[in-house]
Parts: sequence; C-alpha cells; structure tokens
Amino acid sequence: MAFDHSACPHCRRLREELEEAREELRQIRAELLAEPEKVDELKQLLKIPRAQMVILNQLITQKHATRRALFEVTRPATYTHHMDLRDPKIVNVYVSRLRNVLKPYGIEIENLRGIGYRISEKAKETLQNLAKERATEAAQIPQPTKEEVTL
Repeated sequence: MAFDHSACPHCRRLREELEEAREELRQIRAELLAEPEKVDELKQLLKIPRAQMVILNQLITQKHATRRALFEVTRPATYTHHMDLRDPKIVNVYVSRLRNVLKPYGIEIENLRGIGYRISEKAKETLQNLAKERATEAAQIPQPTKEEVTL
C-alpha cells in the first residue's frame, strides 16, 4: 500500500511553505521588472553582465538581500542545462565583481554577517542619479531621420 502524501500534515505544511516561497520569488521578479528603463540605463552605464545587474537591482529594491534570494533571482539570468550543478556560492563571485564595478562611483555593497548583503540609501540615490544622467544624455543624442536611415 502506497503512502498518501496528500493526507500527511507535514507534507501539506511543506507544500504550503513551498508555494509561499514561490509567490515571494514571483513578487521579487516582478519588482525587478518594475522599472526596466532604469535597469537598462544602469546596465549600459556600468557595462555589467545580466546576473550582476539582477543582483544590483535586487539590492536597490530591497532593504537587504539574502544570499539564497540572490542565488534564486540569478538563476534565470545564468540558466544552463546543468542547473543542479550550480553552487549558491556563485553569488559571492557576482557580488565581488559587482563591488569592483561600483567602487569608482563610491558605492559599497555591505556584507551583513549571517544575513546577506545591502547597499545604503545614499548609494541607492547615487545609482538612481546615474541612471537619470545616462537617460538624459541618451535623450540628447540626435536621432537619425527616416531619410538618413534609408541611405
């Protein structure tokens, strides 16, 4: 006789927790996509790979980010067919590289022992200002006319 997992209270609780975690992940992904124009401007300015941009956006939109959450949000950005071979410590590599990119702008990613990472509100403002400046510069570049495009 097979065990009925649907009747097991422990299994039911685990399924509920899993669904809550999935919903939280959906919300995080939705927040990442909330302001794509700012994300695009920062990505062009900083010239960073998608996975690092996803981490930066997570740090901008959240008070702090756990390593696990950062690992989960970078999965779509670094998808391979060997997903179960990926090590969550890859987040340390992404954050280290991101720190090197942000350092010239005076932006530091803080390590919260036992929790994860965060950037200060001042750093968030600096990044938003950089994105606005980049957008303004891009808007001032004259767009080619239809005639110029067809030549």
